[in-house]
Amino acid sequence: MTVEQTIGIIIRDMRKNLGITQEETAEILETLPSYVGAVERGEKNLTIRTVQRFAHAFDVDVFEMLSLKTEQNETITAINLYLLPQSEKKQKKMLSLIQLFCEPDE
Repeated sequence: MTVEQTIGIIIRDMRKNLGITQEETAEILETLPSYVGAVERGEKNLTIRTVQRFAHAFDVDVFEMLSLKTEQNETITAINLYLLPQSEKKQKKMLSLIQLFCEPDE
């Protein structure tokens, strides 16, 4: 898998997790839906600036977005994608719930 394909998968997964279409993403980025589709398929060689624009459109830090790995557990990736755009306060609440849920049974 190429770097372009990996970034495309990350972008597609983030977009889908946020519940927005390629058309809506294209509108935010002021580009064409066909371009968004080509990016998601790994057919475009993106500049750092373009990756940054996608991250901004998804309201996440570019480094957080790029740190997502497609090889990791699908459930963990989905949780990451859900939590990234949330406020730090909400992220901490979710962590508390996960910790509570994962405590050993007495």
